[in-house]
Amino acid sequence: MRPATAADLTAIREIYNFAITERIATSDLESRSLADREEWFKQFGARFPLLVEEDASGNVVAYGGVAPYSTRAGYRWTGENFVYVAPGARGRGLGKKVLAEVIVAARRAGIHYLHARIFTQNEASLRLHREAGFRDVGVLRRASYLGSDPMVPDADQGQWIDVQLLELHPQAPAR
Repeated sequence: MRPATAADLTAIREIYNFAITERIATSDLESRSLADREEWFKQFGARFPLLVEEDASGNVVAYGGVAPYSTRAGYRWTGENFVYVAPGARGRGLGKKVLAEVIVAARRAGIHYLHARIFTQNEASLRLHREAGFRDVGVLRRASYLGSDPMVPDADQGQWIDVQLLELHPQAPAR
């Protein structure tokens, strides 16, 4: 596990774009370009960490981090965490490893409050976060629409998704 660099963005983009096609872990609907990921990457650093996990061959197989929750100054100690694992690397405990390191990195960066937004049908991610100490704080009912236009009946077979909110205070002692 190590901090991500710009050289990792192609692999990060591939992992994320696959997650978009699965429609279980992100509300993005269209693949992200490398230029988009380069712009996205600028928000990370010592304050908001982005980490990657490599396999024995040096290929990035998972990543996770803490993104700023808001640009408003009062939220400067709050972050939103995320973890993504390449499809061929799942089931090996990498999500657990990445999330644990993200929490440690958030603690070192002085993050006071971490939150996660997870689709309610994403049982693996919900279990992962709960086992790491995150607690449920509520559900946003029908908060995300995975389709083109909910106002056009049967236009694209889209669906409304409930989103579970979870929180963790990394500075607090482990429970």
